[in-house]
Amino acid sequence: MPRQHDHDSIASPLANKTNARRLWALIAVLLLAAALRAQDLHLMFDMAHYDEAYYGVDALSLVHQPRLTPFFPENFGRESLWMYLLAPSLAVFGANAFALRLVAFFTGVLTVAATYRLGRELFGWRAGIWGAAALAVLFWADVAGHQAFRAHLYPLIGALAFVALLRAWRRETRRRWIAAGVWLGLLAYTYIAARAWIAVGVLLLLWCWIDARRRRSTASGPLIALAVAAVIALPLIGYLLANPGLAGQRSEQVAIGSIGALIDNVALWARALIVHGSDDVAYTLPGRPILDLPLALLAALGVVWLVWSAIRSDRWRLAAILIALLTGASLAPALLTTDALKPLRAVGLIVPLALIVGLGAAWLETMLGGLRLPAQIRGTDAKNGVPTRRMGTDNSASAAGTNGISWRALALLLPVVLIGWAGMATSRDFATWVRSPDLFLPMEQHIYRGIDAIAAHAPPDAPVYFSPFTPAHPVLRLRLDALAPRPVSAFERADCLRLPDAAEAYYFALTMFDASFAQALSPWASVTATDWVAPDDEDRYAIYRAQPERTLFEQEMITFGERLAVSLSADPPAHVTPGETIPLDLLVRAQVPLDREYTLFAHLYGDPTPYEGGELWAQADVPLCPSSPPPTWRADEIIIQPAALAIPAEVPAGDYQIALGLYETASHERLGVSAPASGLDYAVVGTVHVGE
Repeated sequence: MPRQHDHDSIASPLANKTNARRLWALIAVLLLAAALRAQDLHLMFDMAHYDEAYYGVDALSLVHQPRLTPFFPENFGRESLWMYLLAPSLAVFGANAFALRLVAFFTGVLTVAATYRLGRELFGWRAGIWGAAALAVLFWADVAGHQAFRAHLYPLIGALAFVALLRAWRRETRRRWIAAGVWLGLLAYTYIAARAWIAVGVLLLLWCWIDARRRRSTASGPLIALAVAAVIALPLIGYLLANPGLAGQRSEQVAIGSIGALIDNVALWARALIVHGSDDVAYTLPGRPILDLPLALLAALGVVWLVWSAIRSDRWRLAAILIALLTGASLAPALLTTDALKPLRAVGLIVPLALIVGLGAAWLETMLGGLRLPAQIRGTDAKNGVPTRRMGTDNSASAAGTNGISWRALALLLPVVLIGWAGMATSRDFATWVRSPDLFLPMEQHIYRGIDAIAAHAPPDAPVYFSPFTPAHPVLRLRLDALAPRPVSAFERADCLRLPDAAEAYYFALTMFDASFAQALSPWASVTATDWVAPDDEDRYAIYRAQPERTLFEQEMITFGERLAVSLSADPPAHVTPGETIPLDLLVRAQVPLDREYTLFAHLYGDPTPYEGGELWAQADVPLCPSSPPPTWRADEIIIQPAALAIPAEVPAGDYQIALGLYETASHERLGVSAPASGLDYAVVGTVHVGE
């Protein structure tokens, strides 16, 4: 990592010609990266991963309520920069997967460009070009360029931060040190794993400060950069200090607890590089190694070249140390956690890995070009042969070799073939991955397609429900505008059913997990299946048209606290035996908008009646529809709440009373019976005889 001014001068026609070749090479690499990241992108316009949709929901909140915030606390907490980048796209193109993927596409291509700049700062333009080409065809990076995860922003901002730091160190101007501090500070707002890269950046600033003092140069620059970075990161630091539970809650959940686990994780990643990669279909083609054969060969050459050069030169030693630190910082979040091969946790690795591959390709090109190693590839000191220039700053006359430009073109052939080979493998494997039926669930394609179908066919005033989901599901929240003005909600059938007081409603059911949804709904509504589901998806989900039974909304109900009304859907059985369970299907209705959750209790009392202090023989406490809690209910709905009251085996024969009541889940405060007024906090709803 030699400390010098840039050699890419344009002061002569020869330099202009050389710079033009470099520019066209970079353009070709960026076009390759764009082509691979645009490949089959349209197939991802009807899918949005849970986390992707969550980022979209947060970004929409910025569109609807513009504000500055360093952190979004939901979904384990997320740094905010990615959401600010998503917001303009969502505002222009609407709340859909296209808007998310457009930002991901440009982020992926810009990361390739940033990798070129970092490679150029470390090793010269030639290694920078090849490093960018390696990242362009790296399968891991290609998938990342299609997916709208905030983690994929961190390699881009991280690469730009280290470019700025290295340029500031070389040029030593206050403006460059300030720019370096800005990028390093912004890195804090990308992803939790980026904090390891920030630590490397701070170490580099410390080294720059020591180096400046050693050279008796101005040492304030690194301190300025550090101060700027701290000021920019201060809002996030302050937020996390004020909310310590958010600072590392996700990390604490997945952290490993032993050296043995760490050793196992290291072995997994060593194997993942060239043998067997992650099996998580949401992020990669299961089992595909990170490096295919051509990139693995170039990476091996790059490692050998970097180590050999570092042994011979202090300047290259610094570059090698920085690459090693970035590699370790990228891997650390994955190695120290469970499920170590989760690609997002180590996504920063794509940058140093691409640069190592780029070094291998650059060495191969210059070696095949007939240059004498190590002189022309690195430049040497005539006295001791120590490298004095960055890779790629060779003079044009010697670089051409005895056969001129044609020989240089031939020297390009083998690394181009290897990069092209890797690119074709990436294209083929991505096409396989994006069409995999196993991707359907983790990318939430079922619910996305269901929303599109309902938006296209359902009447604009018909209520819509999704099962088995919750109203907080991010894909639902992201796509609410597509379903507007229809009332939209969700529930899990095991918790409850929701039926509106409407002529008809539409239900999306994930039948691959709940094949009997229609049968469960049919006692309460007239249910028919629509033909809106594509033939390939008919075994995955269904969309039903339902006409709720009018009698549900005409029953007399007991009102509790003037908030909730409850009744049994049918009389309890007249006779049960000890040890049996009495099923209770309850009808529950919100009388007013609710702001808290409630729990229903069912009690079995013996004689005398509970009003006279009868003995409690059995009880059941049932939270009201946890997946779709009372604050999400509308006043025009009936909630079918299943409950069960188990009769203990020791209950003596006789007649018993069944009583119902409600209490606030958090405070356990009971709601009194307000209609019919009784002055009590429970109501008898039936009698049952227990006996053989």
